[in-house]
Formats: sequence, structure tokens, C-alpha cells
Amino acid sequence: MATTATGAHITTLHLRTETDPLEQRSALSPPTAKALLAAGYHVHIEHSSRRIYGDKAFQDVGARIVPEGSWVTAPADHIIIGLNQLPSEPSLLRHTHIHFGNCYNRQDGWSDYLGRFVDGGGKLYDLECLTDDAGRRLVSFSYWAGFAGAATALLAWSHQLLHPAVLLRPLSPLRYPWALCLAEDVSSSVSVAIERNSYPPPQVVVLGANTLCGIGALDLCRAVGIIPPQFILERDVNEVLTAGPFSEIPTSDVLINCLDLCPRFYPPVLEERALSHPGRTLSVISDPNSGCGILTCPYSPIDVDVEQSEYSGLNQPSTVSIPLGGDGPPLTVVTYDPLPNLVARDASNDFSLQLLPALLTLSKRETEPVWTRAEQKFQDVVKLLLWSKNVRATRTGHL
Repeated sequence: MATTATGAHITTLHLRTETDPLEQRSALSPPTAKALLAAGYHVHIEHSSRRIYGDKAFQDVGARIVPEGSWVTAPADHIIIGLNQLPSEPSLLRHTHIHFGNCYNRQDGWSDYLGRFVDGGGKLYDLECLTDDAGRRLVSFSYWAGFAGAATALLAWSHQLLHPAVLLRPLSPLRYPWALCLAEDVSSSVSVAIERNSYPPPQVVVLGANTLCGIGALDLCRAVGIIPPQFILERDVNEVLTAGPFSEIPTSDVLINCLDLCPRFYPPVLEERALSHPGRTLSVISDPNSGCGILTCPYSPIDVDVEQSEYSGLNQPSTVSIPLGGDGPPLTVVTYDPLPNLVARDASNDFSLQLLPALLTLSKRETEPVWTRAEQKFQDVVKLLLWSKNVRATRTGHL
């Protein structure tokens, strides 16, 4: 345990390397690491060849570079920070961890994942559960999910006009060092598609336009520079809850869902029969903010029947084949997970700055509300886990 000359405990934050080969984002940036070091924290950064920031950038601000995967054997009092779920090994988790656990709403594998903390004596501060006194989340990638989701939708729309019946190629995050580069690529693609096909600019509908995700989508549409404001139709959350279905959706070109679908129920804004009516022009649906899929989530306002198996997979745009009548074009649903990876540097810069104020209070986490609330949520879900295990054991004993 590291201490100062006066015997005070020094908090050590250990940034682990993400194991997903496509993940480039980072919970810490060199500037936020520098701020933590200035506040008296020790900052260890695992070597990574994929992270959007190179090792030297962290080293230059005074952070210590440690081997990839060394969090497993780090002292028990080191706090391990990352973004995504941990790899399957080690099976017992003894550290305090900070990341998106994706296990508090009983997602697939939730009990096994949480059980590793329980059995190992560790703890999870889920990034999604860092909230202010009013219950608002302090950190998210939602804005950049909307920005990138709108970009992929417009790239798919352009691709349909330029290369009919050919699936849009997988998008590489390495192609876009900055969000501006992505916006410029979209602008170029849309311009070429319009010019070659004598087609008007695409009309875009954004559902949840007043959410962070929706604001990001709108900013991308405006940054493209060639879509007139009257061609961007905004529907906020309250409108979706009270005013649908929306007749303008089938006759628009692109629909971008920025609603957080699960577990909130929304009435239908688009019904499948409307897609078979003559005159449909809608050809692209983008789903940047849904955790379970706009066409497959039971809470979705898009009432279209499609099987999850029809998705060709994540980490690339994916076409869903929906049998439709009428004279409309093929309908493409664009998915990409995680979308903010397309703008990893901007997204990480923003996210790490959102997170910094909370991290600066980690040394007082036993009393600091942002951390005590997150710990209470962890303990509540652990109680649910133990209760469910006891119920199963009791039922098994009566068989």
C-alpha cells in the first residue's frame, strides 16, 4: 500500500488495456491522467497498441507504463479502471473496478459476471451508475453514438444510390482520426450521391432529438453542410410518447433512433404496413442508442417484424431483409457496436473530462455521494443475485 511521508494512503488508479481488438477508446486521457497526478494520485497505464492515445503521451505527463494485463496481479488496493466488461479470466475478482458492467438489468450472463466479484471479494463501480444528486448520469458516450450513428446512416444512404444492392463495407475507426474527418467523409459521399443521381438532399428524421444522442445526430447532420434545415425533422421524447405514428417517416429518406429503448415503452411511431404504402422513400434506419436493437426490442416504437438472426453481426454495417410491398427502395438497418469507436479520440477526450471530477474524489469514496450511490447500487444487485441463487437452491432441494 503506497503512503505519503506522513503515512497518508495514496490512491492508485490502474488503467487496464481493453481486450476487444476493435476497441480504441479510453477512460483516461493524458490530460486527465496529468490532473490526477497533480492531485496526488498514482496513475498506472497498461501498455496498449490499440488505444487511441499512445503510451508515450501518458508517459510524458508522468504516468507509469505497466505491462498489458498486469491489473490481474496488481496490489489489492489498486483501483482498476476500464470501459468494457472484463475478460473471463481470472474467475475471481478481488479488486475494486470501474467500468461499464452491463449486468445490472439482468442481461445475459449477469449472475455469472457479478458472481466473480462476490466470490473474489471485489467491487464494481459501474460507470452507468455514477450520478449526481438528482439522479442524472455523469458520464456517457451518448453524444458521440448519435454523431457516429447519423454518419453511418448517411454513408449507407449515399452507398445505396451509388452502389445499389451492394452492402456498405465495414467502417474502420482508423480511417477517422478526428470527428471532423468523419463529417467530411459523409459530406463528400452525400454530395457525390446527390450529383450523380440528380437526387435532392436526404430528408432525415431524428427520434429523441432532445437527448444527448439526438443532439449528436443533429450536430452531424448540420456539420455535413449540404442538408437544408427544413430537411432535418426533429421529434423529441415527449412527441414520441404522445404524437405518433408520424406520417412523414415513410416519405423521408433516413430515420435515426436516438431513444434509449430499454426498459422504457414507446408507442409505435412507424408501423410495418406504412412501409408497404405507395410512395415510400425511407431506405435507411440507424440505431445508435439502443442496447437491444430498434427492430427487436419489445419496447421499440418501430413496429416492424424481423428476427434478430437477420442481423449480419456487429462491428460492421448490417442489412436487414424485410419483405415489403409497394414501390419503395430496399430498407437497410445500420448497426455498429460500439459506434463511438468511429470517433475514438473525440469521444475519449470528452468522456475522460466528464469522468475527471468524480475520479478526483476517489480518495474519499467511502463518504463521497457519487461513489456511495454507485456502491449501494452494486450492493443492491448483489443482494438480488444472492436471493435468486437461494431461491434456485431451495427449489432444487424440493425436486
